[in-house]
Amino acid sequence: MSAALIDTNVLVYAHDADAPQKQARAIALVRELATTGEGAVCVQVLGEYVNVVARKFRHRLDMSEALDQARALTALFTVHDTTPEVVLEAGRGVERHGFAFYDAQIWAVARLNGISLVYTEEFTHGREVEGVRFENPFRT
Repeated sequence: MSAALIDTNVLVYAHDADAPQKQARAIALVRELATTGEGAVCVQVLGEYVNVVARKFRHRLDMSEALDQARALTALFTVHDTTPEVVLEAGRGVERHGFAFYDAQIWAVARLNGISLVYTEEFTHGREVEGVRFENPFRT
C-alpha cells in the first residue's frame, strides 16, 4: 500500500527552474517516494501534469516529452484510477468539507485507497480530514 499521494503541483515543480528551492525539494521528495515505493499518483494528477507541462508551463515540453514523463511516472508510482466511487466520494467531500471538486477528487482517491498523506500546496498544511493529512512540502 502507498503511504503518500503526490499532487500535480509537486510534479510540476520538479521541472520549474524558475523556482529553484521548490524544484530541489520536489525532486528530492519524488526521488524519495520512488525509491521507497511509498509514493502514488492518480489518473487525474497524470492528466493535469501533462496539460500543465505541455500547455501552461513557462518552460513547456512538447506533447511527446510530456507523455514520456507521464509514462515514467506510471513506472515509478502506483497509479490509482478515478472511479465512479471516487467521483461520488469527492461530491461528499464538496458538500461536507467545502472542497473544490477537483481537490476533493484527490482527497477521495487517498481516502478510498487507504492513503493517509497527500503532498500538495492546495490544502491547508497539516489539515486532516477523515484520516487523510495534507502536507505542503514547500512550506518553510
